[in-house]
Amino acid sequence: MADKTPVVRGDFELFYPVVTRWMDNDIYGHVNNVTYYSWFDSVANRYLIEAGGLDIHGGDIVAYVVHSSCDYFSPVAYPQHIEVGLRVEHLGRSSVRYGLGIFAKDSPKAAALGEFVHVFVDRRDNQSVPIPTSIVAARPLATMDELADCYYVGPAMLGRIKAYVTETGLVSDLDKTVIPPSDEEFPEAPYPGVTALYREIESGAGSEVGDVHYVTARQPEMIEGVTEWLELHGVPVGPIETGVSGYPWVARPEKVRDITSIMEANPEQTFILLGDTSHVDPDAFRDIIELYPDRVRAALVHFVKGISEELREGLHLYNNHAEAAAILFGLGEIDESAARSIMESAQEEGLGISNQEIENLLAAHR
Repeated sequence: MADKTPVVRGDFELFYPVVTRWMDNDIYGHVNNVTYYSWFDSVANRYLIEAGGLDIHGGDIVAYVVHSSCDYFSPVAYPQHIEVGLRVEHLGRSSVRYGLGIFAKDSPKAAALGEFVHVFVDRRDNQSVPIPTSIVAARPLATMDELADCYYVGPAMLGRIKAYVTETGLVSDLDKTVIPPSDEEFPEAPYPGVTALYREIESGAGSEVGDVHYVTARQPEMIEGVTEWLELHGVPVGPIETGVSGYPWVARPEKVRDITSIMEANPEQTFILLGDTSHVDPDAFRDIIELYPDRVRAALVHFVKGISEELREGLHLYNNHAEAAAILFGLGEIDESAARSIMESAQEEGLGISNQEIENLLAAHR
């Protein structure tokens, strides 16, 4: 058995029952270790099928297992009733890492803890693809009524429960916030960590697909291909409000009007604002905060050029999207697991941040 402190039920958001069989017991009288991996496979795929709409028979996209491991704490045996807890520990562009806890029914501590990694691929050529939006948006609870069936509520679920009471939307700029500067029409990829961060705000923090809005000073003819580029890289898509001029004295009031229209069209929502310091976002965001002080959950601005101390007031500046995740964690908008996952995604996508720097960022915002 592993010499580790077992995890508890409160560490998981969702549970599935598993029936043990006579054949599962080995000569030592307990369920053999290989059976645990079958449980992991069954539970992870059941979640993808039921909650994420994965079509394992006819869909173009399928999920392949690329890694699995298990730590064992205590034995289980037939005819015990087993419950498997499921949580998402890391969400990348095309891969997801699950944590799975094996619990004897009514036991508060896990008998085993598994790690299970899926990579999503195109069935036709086995090349990795972004995780489908329907799967990213899937959450363990579809309605508040389903809480009645969840008799253990862990800390990771608390933010999701709050989200069913008040949905959180996202209003974002495009250039230098999502789209890096490039000599080409579109750069090769978004800023590292953008996809994971925006997905977490849109779905992981409890909002529904479609709660992302983009507001840009680009004129209408300049956004051709933007939605397709976002989809290509797995960034949540949404309506794009365009501008008529890049001149600050025109762009600022125009952006305020556009964001105001979004706020008025969604009176039950609160919003996170994301922009950058290169243009009028700091001014426009401060105007919106003044107009809707109770409905702006946070205003984050990507630091790409210096701005005055006066303009910084009420805003959260970040140098990269790992820092943005840490800020949202510190503000209570996302949990630590989600923040860490976003940081690891940014690291995988080329951001020069070490594991120790990730730990330092999280510690600084606890």
